[in-house]
Amino acid sequence: MVNSSCQQHIGMSQIGTALSDPAQLLRTTGRKSLSTLETKTMPFINVNLDEAEESQPAAAGMYNLQITECKLQETGANSKVPGSPMFRVTIGFPDEPNVPNLSQFIMLPTENDEPKQLQMKMLNLRRFLTLFNIPYDSNGIDTDQLAMEMPGHTANAEVTLTEPDDNGNVYNRLKVPRIKGEAAAGNRKPPARKR
Repeated sequence: MVNSSCQQHIGMSQIGTALSDPAQLLRTTGRKSLSTLETKTMPFINVNLDEAEESQPAAAGMYNLQITECKLQETGANSKVPGSPMFRVTIGFPDEPNVPNLSQFIMLPTENDEPKQLQMKMLNLRRFLTLFNIPYDSNGIDTDQLAMEMPGHTANAEVTLTEPDDNGNVYNRLKVPRIKGEAAAGNRKPPARKR
């Protein structure tokens, strides 16, 4: 008996000839036997596409979050310092299936940074790693290793909403909190004046 899917590869009138004449089978199908004919069938997928909805950003608030990906990249041509290293971290909402992932960009320290800029980059990275309970070495960071270790780490954190862009789109943003014990901006005591 001939598999009905063979009809997709050779015509009905050629089946009889192909079965009795191997040379004709080879010319018709490029195969030496029908048992080696590939059959490609697409099974029926039982889904209601009318139920598919566009994802929406989450309302501002606290959410369980999970890092799904971390890539070591360079800043683009339009950045203040093109070609600077950064982490692009993708963060998902495991409890909110219809909320799109958000991206967090973390600029990495370089030897060309001014002292104030270097301090801010180190602090932003430390805050992020602390929030997601990601261990780090106080003596320096191996960026490749750190990028591989980030996925899977979780945090319960505050998420905000951006202002609408030119197209009216609104996105979620992660609000990375200060580290406990870190002085709040404006609440630091000024340095003592010399008399």
